[in-house]
Amino acid sequence: MKILVTFKTMNGQRTLLEICFEKNAEIIFMEDYPADMRGNLLSDTDIILSWNPEQEGLFSAGVTSERVKFIQLLSAGYDHINLESFPKEIKIATNQGAYASPMAEHAAAMMLALSKRLFVYHNQLAEGKFNQLKSFTKSLNNSVLGIVGFGSIGKATSRLMNPFGVRILALNTTGKTDEEVEFIGTLKDLDYVLENSDMLLISCPLNDETNGLINKQKLEIMKDDAVLINVARGQIMNYLAAELTRYQ
Repeated sequence: MKILVTFKTMNGQRTLLEICFEKNAEIIFMEDYPADMRGNLLSDTDIILSWNPEQEGLFSAGVTSERVKFIQLLSAGYDHINLESFPKEIKIATNQGAYASPMAEHAAAMMLALSKRLFVYHNQLAEGKFNQLKSFTKSLNNSVLGIVGFGSIGKATSRLMNPFGVRILALNTTGKTDEEVEFIGTLKDLDYVLENSDMLLISCPLNDETNGLINKQKLEIMKDDAVLINVARGQIMNYLAAELTRYQ
């Protein structure tokens, strides 16, 4: 079996891949070959490991391969590629859940920074201003975090915030979870979560149901001082309709 790695490797990635597959497959790195040899590489490949095979020029200009049967994307989603660009018989898999831990840490950091207004007070200190009597921040203890998209990222974030005494209102596709939360529902319960959340985390997939989900109307349901963090796709936020500058 031959695996074609189409992305540029760095920081020991090549060695790691070679060690992982040394007994089961031959690893071919596209970066070792000139662009005019891509067609030949593709015709001799069983599996493609890639960030974006469409952007990298594979299967373009009439290049096809009856041998390729599987493409493994490194990305958590696949909305950045056009599935119609690839032969129908090729199965494409995403790397869903692989980035839950770092994304959760980023979300938690942003919630702390925004709740404590670190950006505002840092800028004031940089200007030599310090007024302790007018420094107001929000406490995370007993605050409510609404999580729209209670998958791997949402769950990881919930676990990080639990020690702060944060209460969790979560939404997923089933309305069920084994995690310890105060409320679990589906997108039908979105308004309830919005109006009761001190912080809101958007971590759901982008699809027909979530495209433009958070708009001006939904933002107006939220508390005036609520914190919103979006670690999902930008299209879930309808920025034009929301007029977000009014809420900064």
